[in-house]
Amino acid sequence: MRRLLAAISGGPDSTALFLLLADVRDASPEAFPELLAGHVNHGLRGREADLDEGLARDLAASRAVPFLVHRGDARAESARLDVSPEAGARALRHAAYLDWARDRGVDAIALGHHLDDVAETVLLRASRGAGIRGIRGIPGERTVLKDLDSTVLLIRPLLSRRRSELERYLARRGQAFRVDRTNLDVSIPRNRVRLEVLPALEAAHPGAAECLARFARIARGWARDLEVLGRRAYSDALRPLADGVIELDAGRLRGNPPSVLHEVLRIAIEDAGRAGGALDGARAAAGLDARASAVLQGWVGDPDRAPSRLRIRGGIELELRYGGIRIRKAPGDATDPGSELLPSAVELRPGAGELSWGPWRFLAIESGAGELPIEQGKGGGYRERLDAEKVEAAGTLRIRPRRRGESFHPLGAPGSKTLKEFFRERRVRPGERDAVPLVTAGDAIAWVVGHRMAHAFRITETTRRILEIEAWKAD
Repeated sequence: MRRLLAAISGGPDSTALFLLLADVRDASPEAFPELLAGHVNHGLRGREADLDEGLARDLAASRAVPFLVHRGDARAESARLDVSPEAGARALRHAAYLDWARDRGVDAIALGHHLDDVAETVLLRASRGAGIRGIRGIPGERTVLKDLDSTVLLIRPLLSRRRSELERYLARRGQAFRVDRTNLDVSIPRNRVRLEVLPALEAAHPGAAECLARFARIARGWARDLEVLGRRAYSDALRPLADGVIELDAGRLRGNPPSVLHEVLRIAIEDAGRAGGALDGARAAAGLDARASAVLQGWVGDPDRAPSRLRIRGGIELELRYGGIRIRKAPGDATDPGSELLPSAVELRPGAGELSWGPWRFLAIESGAGELPIEQGKGGGYRERLDAEKVEAAGTLRIRPRRRGESFHPLGAPGSKTLKEFFRERRVRPGERDAVPLVTAGDAIAWVVGHRMAHAFRITETTRRILEIEAWKAD
């Protein structure tokens, strides 16, 4: 490592980190020949922020370390990103760190997070319903910039140390530090956890913070293993597509446990976000909820089910079509936080009143032969009469869309044909075929609504009971 940047806020954690790194540099210059110090003034606390900057500057000068400073407006940054002031300040800091890394050829940026920070993070994320990736705590090292010429790491050397240890270390050295009074504001969730929740846990179970940090280390191992399994399943099921669309073979995903399927979906959403220009792809993946995973599990369990679509946060859309699961940037308003799931099969019961299936409405009534069970039709709708006993013998009556490779014997035709062939003969365009409802009895198609009934369910001279079905689109 040639050059290391230590981020100094002026608080006890970063002050202790800087002194420790300066000591290592002086004792072993070969470890990192050059040490830099960087401070970000967020412009949030007026005179107090200037005093923080002054202490950081003096600290760097006391060890003959070059000092870098960036002055920004965290409030403006939080408004631009539509996040909390704390998140805006963090974004401001990290942007400054990366700028310095590029300009100064920095190999690593060192931050002063410690074990208590890890424990607080685990508690906060777990209380918000985070999954295994969320409760990993704070990584000790990660790559924040990588190009053809260099790689920049973000490192946190103090994650095994308690806050109290660092403060005792500063006291022994007689080193002053600054205290940010906003850290005492318990209306900020992290401060409340730090000042109230974690001390209460420690009082009830001494060593609770160390246990939480150990749990985070275990979770990081689980998360790494899960990602390996997820990427393996993802690569095996991936169907190459252009135009920023990710498609997975649902059948090849079958047999994977729900946790692996959730990881596959997370990876696919991140890739779709990058490929399709959906800037919130990473956010959508991070906030992936249980409903989306449950939908995916259902699709994988039955890849030949009716076409379905689900829109999730971050402007990402999931779609099941003919055994393929497509993940892509959603059309229209990509910021829509809601979700929309298109209809699958629904049961149609004669005499039970109107039934909805998407924009369609259905009504089924049974009568004896020769009677007219439905007296008045709906304008612009369709009506078909079937042999009720043949329908009952075939199985449950349902409304659903087509499935891949299905065939049926149209009334009057010499034999069976695939639905694809039938629709082509009827001049139904490919993009409209999934929206055509099918009335099925068991596994058999009884009526392609608006087109033709099946030969097997026709009324003959032996028919004793008639099932009349009417279908129309709601206004």
